[in-house]
Amino acid sequence: MSDDLLLNLAAVSATLLGLLVVGVIFYVETGLRRLERNREPVASYVRAASKLTMALFSAALVVTLSLVSLDLVWARVVFVAASIAVVVTLISFSRHAVAMARVVGRRAWSLPYGVGLWATATVVLAAPWLLGGLHPSREDLTVGVLLILLSGLVSTFSILLSIFDIAAFEGRTR
Repeated sequence: MSDDLLLNLAAVSATLLGLLVVGVIFYVETGLRRLERNREPVASYVRAASKLTMALFSAALVVTLSLVSLDLVWARVVFVAASIAVVVTLISFSRHAVAMARVVGRRAWSLPYGVGLWATATVVLAAPWLLGGLHPSREDLTVGVLLILLSGLVSTFSILLSIFDIAAFEGRTR
């Protein structure tokens, strides 16, 4: 993988991270303040989902930049550290997702998404080691980065779907 490709991936990751931050701060938080009922579990869920998505985009950004600027050994260490951060955030998200399901009920997409998210996270974070063994190459780590970036996009769509469900739930309970 060339440095140009990796730097372009870093630029995409940084752009998506910035757009997510703007979207969460200006649109989602404003919408959450308007909720009349069950504000706290819903707000906690959306914040946890946003943190998870930010962790995914940040992991993609940091690992990509480490592949360009650090030795391969340190890039592997950065990948492991970013993976740990993603898993910790995923645990927090799962806890908030259960609380949210108690409030708005399970949606058709929520259970498959939760199971799929854990399965995907396992595959994504293990991909470099599945491909390259104990010493994954730069290309193996790049595949991991691409999968993390894809997971961040899916997580973004999940936030959007949950916001639509919350709006529909709020409209029914008025």
